Amino acid sequence: IRITGYHYFYLNFCPIMLLTKEAIKKAEEEGIEPKKELDFPRFIDGDFTYFHIVEECERKGLHLPLLKARGKGFSYKNAAMAARDYYLIKGSRSIFLAYEKEYLIVDGVLTKCWEYLDFIDANTAWTKRREVKNTPLHKRASYRNVGEDFERGYKSEIIGVSIKDNTDKARGKRTTT
Repeated sequence: IRITGYHYFYLNFCPIMLLTKEAIKKAEEEGIEPKKELDFPRFIDGDFTYFHIVEECERKGLHLPLLKARGKGFSYKNAAMAARDYYLIKGSRSIFLAYEKEYLIVDGVLTKCWEYLDFIDANTAWTKRREVKNTPLHKRASYRNVGEDFERGYKSEIIGVSIKDNTDKARGKRTTT
């Protein structure tokens, strides 16, 4: 069996909040509501299928419309894909759109992206400096040396765009995949 690069990255470099069997058992013993814990994702069939469909769509140059129930971890999965591209594809650009900014940065997909970037910077040798663009809605892997007017670095980036006041804000924006 083969897993995709996105799925491998998600499983190995992207801790998520999840209910573990241990937390459920402890909660049942104490008669309380179980609490989610930070841990690495488990291998589940739905994720396996999702990442394979994403890979096939990318290979064919197609978009992937998706309807799903809330609370299925897709913010984590999509944040992991953006983080993977950020670290492994020089000059990549990932863009997330939402009606309101809060859906991006208040426990939204960008919050999860930034947590992954921090985790990966702290726990791997892939650290990327974010000196030129490092805002709540835009991070770019680049820096400037003292006395230079140009950016250096990997220049991959992740951008969040709120289209609440102007749906044309998304017009002309391109991603790398």
